[in-house]
Amino acid sequence: MAPNSPLAELLAYASERIAKVRMALLVVLVAGLGFTVEPPLDAGQALVRLVLVTLLIIQLRLWDDLADRDHDRSRHPERVMARHQGRATLFYAVLGALSLPIAGLLFTFESPAWRLAAYGLLALVLAVVYGSKVSAHGRVMRMGWVLLKYPVFVLLPLAVPMTPNALVAAAIAYLVVMLYDWATSPDAADMRRAYHRFPGPEIFEPVDCYACGSHDSTPFVNAEDDLTGKPGLFTFVKCRNCRLAYQNPRVRLEHIGAYYEDEYVAHRRKTDWGWLTPFYRGAVDRHDREKVTLVENYVRLGKDSEVLDVGCAAGTFVTKIARRTGAAVTGVDFKDLSPQPAHASADLRRGLLYDQAFGPRRFDLITMWRFLERDYDPPRTLRTARDLLARDGRLVIEVPCLDSVTWKIYRERWPGLHAPQHTVLFTRHSLHTMVEAAGLEVVDQLSYGALPAYYYLFAGAAFKLLKGRGLAPERAVLPYFLGQVLLFPVLLFERHLNLAMQTIVCRRR
Repeated sequence: MAPNSPLAELLAYASERIAKVRMALLVVLVAGLGFTVEPPLDAGQALVRLVLVTLLIIQLRLWDDLADRDHDRSRHPERVMARHQGRATLFYAVLGALSLPIAGLLFTFESPAWRLAAYGLLALVLAVVYGSKVSAHGRVMRMGWVLLKYPVFVLLPLAVPMTPNALVAAAIAYLVVMLYDWATSPDAADMRRAYHRFPGPEIFEPVDCYACGSHDSTPFVNAEDDLTGKPGLFTFVKCRNCRLAYQNPRVRLEHIGAYYEDEYVAHRRKTDWGWLTPFYRGAVDRHDREKVTLVENYVRLGKDSEVLDVGCAAGTFVTKIARRTGAAVTGVDFKDLSPQPAHASADLRRGLLYDQAFGPRRFDLITMWRFLERDYDPPRTLRTARDLLARDGRLVIEVPCLDSVTWKIYRERWPGLHAPQHTVLFTRHSLHTMVEAAGLEVVDQLSYGALPAYYYLFAGAAFKLLKGRGLAPERAVLPYFLGQVLLFPVLLFERHLNLAMQTIVCRRR
């Protein structure tokens, strides 16, 4: 079967939107409420009612997604239906074909005429509702009408649907799905925002693929600034040529500083967390010790060694490596790598690591801890790093891994997106390829990093819950440490599970 054939797309859609635990729970909720009101007479009748509810839910899910294709292209561009081009004829054919078994099952009940009439009236109402054009606010209000289908699904299989108990069961179904939709809908999240001042188009710029220079790309995923809660929707695309994922359009370099506040987690300005302060300091100290341990596996440093740490200049790694080895260590903050003097050209401003800034100095170790994914010209930075390496020097790069388990779990709420600060999303393959293209040889590539994968597990769950409203560190610090205790058995196997991070170690070729 061809991967882009209509049938393959249909199967991919079914896997993505139908074969889900939440769909099974929805069937159990609707059918279970009906069983509570009118228990089935035997297993055969129970099966018929269960199959009817299942087919109704599947048909209306498909109709929902067909009606929302244009909306999903901006909200959920990664979805099969959003990526599909043209009229989606096969999907419409399946939508219509599902009416046949549904009608057939309705005929097996007593008084099928009113059931078929109710089913037809519901379809007519939904056709009118789905055909309307509304704003984000209107979409939330419209969903209140669309969700009335679930009370209908509760009542349709009942012999006597207008009893008080039946109406109460129908109301419960409506309230449950309404509350769930309100909690999870991106449109509802927009309405819950305290402000709606989204960044204007003037702060963005289009960008070609960093790896191959192609401007041909497909939508990949949209993300919000889940960490701080600042408004905005930021788009990541995938290059059609080399499959690199990157932010396009991206925030212009002169505007990105607004997203790096004093409270930004990597800057670690706040150090007083009350009675939790020892735990916080211990976590930071352990993180930096992990960095030191990792690099010592690949390079031997001494008093004559030179080390360059490129990144957020946070934590005590620079101090620790200097004290432990006696090496001369230079720490360069991300902010220091993007100066904007009046005489500098736009091209120079985007080069975030300057060869000429270090003169003849060559480094035995260069580290980039979660920096390269923020860079505005990562190939140039890698080439410069290659030129700055001593003959036997090593370059250590830690970045989030797009191949990881946490990406598959959290998708648009994955902490590795970190919009809009992150400009590139690296898989193991794309990182390896870009490094080699810069004239570097890969010594080792690890499926973990110095940053504990638990941070991504915790933050992703919080981002899923908060829906873009921002993660307040003072409220998160206690749940963070409690969750770490609960997941301790899993984290023992972190280096073997490809949970979140990747590290690549390189040398000059």
